Amino acid sequence: MPVTIHNLTPDIGNYQHDVQKDITHNVQQTLSTLSVLPEVERLNAQASSEIFQAILKKNPLFINIVLTDLKGKVITSRKALKKPGSIADCNRPDHAKIERC
Repeated sequence: MPVTIHNLTPDIGNYQHDVQKDITHNVQQTLSTLSVLPEVERLNAQASSEIFQAILKKNPLFINIVLTDLKGKVITSRKALKKPGSIADCNRPDHAKIERC
């Protein structure tokens, strides 16, 4: 009896794309919501940190949330940064670069 082998690569690729798209949408939605909270708008470090803690607790896929001013100075970060201060020197504020900054 002949055996048929199906190429699943396109399906796996589409699935991964859809998952990444959903994650990106959820992160954008979360950050948009955070940006309008009065505690975040006022750059209140303590209150924002408590909000970030609650969000990270409910969203284990999130690594960290960092609040900066418009110049890149870190106001608060839920997880301690190796070298707190500014992310202004980073070309792209992704997780790896923020950890080094």
